[in-house]
Amino acid sequence: MNPNGQFPADFLWSASTSAWQFEGGALDEGKGPSVQDVRPGQREILRTASDHLHHLEEDVALLKALGLKAYRFSISWSRVLPQGRGPVNVQGLAFYARLINLLKENQIEPIVTLYHDDLPWALARQGGWACRETIDAFEDYCGLMFDHFAGQVLYWQPICEQNLLTIDRLLSPTGSLAQAFQENHHRTLAQVRVFRRFHQRGYPGWIGPALNLVKVYPLTPDPEDVEAAMNMELIRNWLDLDLAVSGRYSAPATALLTRLGAMPKLEPEDAETLKSGLATMVSFSSYTSVTVKKGAAASFTDPTGMKYGFNLPGIFEIVKNPKLGTSGFDWEVDPAGTRLILEDVAQRTELPLYHHRTRAGIEGNSGYPGRDPGWPANCVSAETDRAGAAGAGARRTADRVLHLERV
Repeated sequence: MNPNGQFPADFLWSASTSAWQFEGGALDEGKGPSVQDVRPGQREILRTASDHLHHLEEDVALLKALGLKAYRFSISWSRVLPQGRGPVNVQGLAFYARLINLLKENQIEPIVTLYHDDLPWALARQGGWACRETIDAFEDYCGLMFDHFAGQVLYWQPICEQNLLTIDRLLSPTGSLAQAFQENHHRTLAQVRVFRRFHQRGYPGWIGPALNLVKVYPLTPDPEDVEAAMNMELIRNWLDLDLAVSGRYSAPATALLTRLGAMPKLEPEDAETLKSGLATMVSFSSYTSVTVKKGAAASFTDPTGMKYGFNLPGIFEIVKNPKLGTSGFDWEVDPAGTRLILEDVAQRTELPLYHHRTRAGIEGNSGYPGRDPGWPANCVSAETDRAGAAGAGARRTADRVLHLERV
């Protein structure tokens, strides 16, 4: 920390995007479809999105003009491997090489996410994360990216918001606890094997999970409400973090998942695999906080509407926090919660922390901005205010927190 309480000069302020929401060209230049590209009502939007594919130099110039020191983006798996495995799409690989080179030329540090909710459609049709074959495909894909960009990219996040993928599966029409957490186990094995490969091959830099974490409050001091909040934090926040940094299912997580009939089936070699590759950094986003009471819910319904929370019948139920206002997305606005979850993570792990997204969720910020000059101007100021609140927490743990984004 500087004596005046400001962030140090080498602190990485950044911006963030995801490939499928930003690049456009959903099926251009040899790219194969992902699960996002085939969603009804979405495929036409994603053909253009923000058209980053055709405005690469312009967009990097904007990052430079903003004075940003880093840029977190995701690589589209199906842009470089159209079928998820097999032949490489040379055009797709060249696009990311151009992007990374431009960033480095402009003194902007690339922070790369390798999977952001966009599984190649070819793999999804073969079973997706329910199949262990997807683990092999993911490790091979990540290895390809390491081989091509090692040294240029020093910060790697294999899977974006893994815990939200579990919630999304749980809330799907055919979802079940057992299925959701078995698929999550396969993603965990895939990420661990990528960590292991990164370490064994001696690539320079840091690698770790990129989770979505929320501060969870009990509605009242009733011990049953307090227990409900602890259980939600355990299954919502700490399960995947503990797996990434310690290489095992914690005893409390194992007990809760077993009680729910959702403890994943582990093959004989899985326990050793989980320990074989550990994170060297931790990234997380935080958009809102959640308040719960003792479990009276009848279903897994997500009252937030954004899959940042969910009810677990008999365990916990999400309720409105009477002390907090809400945003245009009906998210509860809680700057203190952002600081508190940041401090929780800092206390839970000794690794460098990257707070990679914080958002306000304001009116008019629910679609795709594209390059429309009519995109609401208040997006910028509200998001900056929210990031400033996160910054207050970062200053209190500044020896550990290396990166914060305004998005």
